[in-house]
Amino acid sequence: MWAVFLCALLARLAMCWWGAGRVPPTADGSFYHVVAQRIAAGQGYTWLWPDGAVTYAAHYPVGYPAMVGVAYRALGVQPAWAMVENALLGALGTAAACHLAWHLMRQVRGGQGVTRSVVWAWRIVAVLLIGSPTLLLYTPALMTESCVGAVMSAATLLVFWSKERGNSRGLWLLAAAGALLAWACLLRPQSVLMAPVLGLLSAVALRRRLVHGLLLTALTVGLVTPWTLRNCERLERCVFVSANGGWNLLIGTFAEGHGGWVAVDGERVPVECREVFSEAGKDACFAEAGRRRIAAAPRDWVRLIPHKLRNTLDFAAAGTEHLAASGAVSSELKPRLQSMEYLWQRGLLALGLLGAWAGWTRLSPAWSAPTRIFRNVLLAASACTIPSSWSWIAWCALALLVLLDSSLRTHVASGACLGVLASTLLIHSVFFGAGRYSIPLWYAMAPLVGVGLVSIIEVVARPRRMGAEVEQWKKPGVT
Repeated sequence: MWAVFLCALLARLAMCWWGAGRVPPTADGSFYHVVAQRIAAGQGYTWLWPDGAVTYAAHYPVGYPAMVGVAYRALGVQPAWAMVENALLGALGTAAACHLAWHLMRQVRGGQGVTRSVVWAWRIVAVLLIGSPTLLLYTPALMTESCVGAVMSAATLLVFWSKERGNSRGLWLLAAAGALLAWACLLRPQSVLMAPVLGLLSAVALRRRLVHGLLLTALTVGLVTPWTLRNCERLERCVFVSANGGWNLLIGTFAEGHGGWVAVDGERVPVECREVFSEAGKDACFAEAGRRRIAAAPRDWVRLIPHKLRNTLDFAAAGTEHLAASGAVSSELKPRLQSMEYLWQRGLLALGLLGAWAGWTRLSPAWSAPTRIFRNVLLAASACTIPSSWSWIAWCALALLVLLDSSLRTHVASGACLGVLASTLLIHSVFFGAGRYSIPLWYAMAPLVGVGLVSIIEVVARPRRMGAEVEQWKKPGVT
């Protein structure tokens, strides 16, 4: 695990060195950079307007600018320090994901010790994550998604260790996981959905699972409550973490956005919201307008869902897109980097599908014939969509394969993958989609990718083993 962490850190620090003078804060990152400077200067999460007015703010989540603000206060206001923080978290998430993959692969193998197929599969998973084009190219971005995925992966590993120990020490590990989940919520509020999921995965007995689910959710929400109370006091109305949920809901109703982001300006600003200037008030007004638009034309809104999922899961070259938007890569280089990202992503998706299918065979071999036929047809049909621009269907099939198998569903590694995937599908069916929102999936997918690789390695090695057995049988004196 330490070797993976160090190798991943070195690769990401190399990207930081490259990006320090080439990748300025861009898009949401420019906002985070400004707020981080204000936090570093002791001015809190506030915004300075052109007319000199200063207001309390919470439009974006506080976690990332606060994290960057600490680095700016200690080391100086340079975006490179934020990139280094991204690198550290990315390396931590990679190591945690590889550790979870190791344990899921061993369980799928029936606990038969450490086999060569497991060792080689684990090495390949480590290389795939350490050298990931998406995760590496996104390291210089002052954005939250990779950090969320890394923190979630570390929290999942703590829950796995807690389940293994099952004693008082296990409860302390579960509490530590709750602290990480609270951090993930401050980075991205939707992460709170993973608290009950990981709580239910943290024990075997049903009653204990329910208790852990409630405890982990209460702890996660409780640790975020002080910031929520601050918002209630400073923003004229209560806001859980950030005041942009209403914006995102409204954006997700515009057909001209084709399921992606579109600016709320001009005629797209609801009439009743044009004279609302408070941050929380405008967000609430936009949320109400979004709900009205959905109620007025529910079919049109539903028709946008496939486009939202395509934006999130099919067109997911987030690293290249951010570097291109910041001017760090040329228009000639952009399509080549995009192709690298797409090839890596589709390869991992195929391996993850194979891993979920193989997990059914290994962990639950007593399935009925109709169930086996359904599983095989689902795998074949979804695999056909992977090379196309409709690979989100394969993601849905992956979620279904894990959901229908009790052994995969209840294992911490694969169960967490299901939780991250299901929450991604749900959230971006309702709001709008973007490729950067799929980044946490690449950490969560690692265990299923490992299982898929084990299956491939064993199939490839089987003829060699059979040939060796035949040669042994042919030797004189062997009967």
